[in-house]
Amino acid sequence: MAHELHAEDRQAIGETLSLHGHLFDGGHLGRLGEIFTPDVVYDMSALGVGTFEGIEAIRSAALRLGPGTPSLIT
Repeated sequence: MAHELHAEDRQAIGETLSLHGHLFDGGHLGRLGEIFTPDVVYDMSALGVGTFEGIEAIRSAALRLGPGTPSLIT
């Protein structure tokens, strides 16, 4: 059974995706808790980067990849 998304849901999803790009592009990695729950699993294995469990693991990976790298941005 498909779940119908309401306009408010669609808007919230769009805002979250936009904030995701803003935070990573701007290097605002201290704010990742605004878009991820503490138990997040971020699977980037299809891109050869690996899987990261937890906000700190995502932040650390983005820092290791360095500035100007499209780190963890999908």
